[in-house]
Amino acid sequence: MKAPSIVSLFAALLFSAIVATAARAAETTDAKPEPASIWPRQDYSGDLFERRYLTGDWGGWRTKLADRGVTLGVNLYQAYRGIVDGGRDENDAYGGSADYELHVETERLGLWPGGFATVFAESRFGKSVNGDAGVLIAPDTDGLLPLPEEITTLSGVTFVQFLAPWVAVLGGKICTIDGDQNAFASGRGNTQFSNLGFVINPIVLRSVPYSALGGGFLLVLPDELGTYTFSVLDALGRPDTVGFDDAFSDGTVIAQELRIGYRPLGLPGHVTLGGSWSSRNFGVLDQDPRLIIDAVIDERFGTNLAEIDRANSSWAVYYNFDQFLYAEKDDPTQGVGLFFRFGQGDERTNPLERFYSFGFGGKGVIPTRDDDTFGIGWYLVDRSDQLPRLIERRTQGGQGFEVFYNAAVLPWLHLTPDLQVVEPGVKRVDTAVVLGARMQIAF
Repeated sequence: MKAPSIVSLFAALLFSAIVATAARAAETTDAKPEPASIWPRQDYSGDLFERRYLTGDWGGWRTKLADRGVTLGVNLYQAYRGIVDGGRDENDAYGGSADYELHVETERLGLWPGGFATVFAESRFGKSVNGDAGVLIAPDTDGLLPLPEEITTLSGVTFVQFLAPWVAVLGGKICTIDGDQNAFASGRGNTQFSNLGFVINPIVLRSVPYSALGGGFLLVLPDELGTYTFSVLDALGRPDTVGFDDAFSDGTVIAQELRIGYRPLGLPGHVTLGGSWSSRNFGVLDQDPRLIIDAVIDERFGTNLAEIDRANSSWAVYYNFDQFLYAEKDDPTQGVGLFFRFGQGDERTNPLERFYSFGFGGKGVIPTRDDDTFGIGWYLVDRSDQLPRLIERRTQGGQGFEVFYNAAVLPWLHLTPDLQVVEPGVKRVDTAVVLGARMQIAF
């Protein structure tokens, strides 16, 4: 069952019902207490050169809908990159993606308090340089997700219900890219790094699917100290399928993440600790490569030549921190700081055994350029030492470097020149130099 056929129809009907409800609610004038929200309020006002969204306020209706708990965001990302030296092939590519995100707050709609729903769809188009670079860690995250081919899919339909101000339950089809947050190096899009190694810790990619059915709970620590999230996911979830027919039939993922905020010397900082465990059936890396070949023959011809070793679980743990070294008093998001990531994977089943990244980033460091961001980062991957000898002789872990500057040409238009130097995962391939530019338009 494909997601665009059923779930997107449900999302369209849900959106129509919400708009109708919000329109009726907008006609009432009774003053009510301001409901609590987990999303920042958006300002849609201003002319073409001042507003934050290209399409503006839709004649005032966008603000009315937001006041009643309905917000819709559409972002278009485009990128042109080229491998100017090294890699598998010195080639260039144009591609991009579009994200569509609907937020709904039940209390603002006049329904029950504490309910929040998110519908997240995305499209990918064009090509990327990921294959030509020959690296383990993709230099173009948007060219990899949700799937490496052109596709439009509904990657997330998630509902969060707060039972008290400090605890909530959640469930639905969960998009996991939002985990492992970092002030200077996380999140898809145009305003930060492009390399996958700076968007999320890749050590978890073996055990945690990108989009999967699941549920869990969220704890909000006292005094806004941080959050703790516990979730249970379908081990083989995919963004292009609904997943109800065979959910959890091939294993379960248990994921946890604790994110704590602190302010040494009054400067914002965060520490994140997380881990995942999957009961999916994995092929063990350390075995005779002839058995792998035999297994392929076995599947094709129906013979029983050999059986490769399997493992009934895989795990990963990760850590990251971000720390501002300077922040403006009036706006603590403006400033400069550093970040660090570490990950450790199950060497039996995960080709990536360890991962490290380190770098600097900032926002608004140039006067009158409050929306500009920049980043400089380096990562290192240690490959598992239990790979079959035939593969081990030809591959390596690798490391990479990226530097970018994101310029807000207009509040709704961002341009980002980007340079990467990445060491390929194949030993006989030269280090790749990737040069490109990205553009984001917020509608």
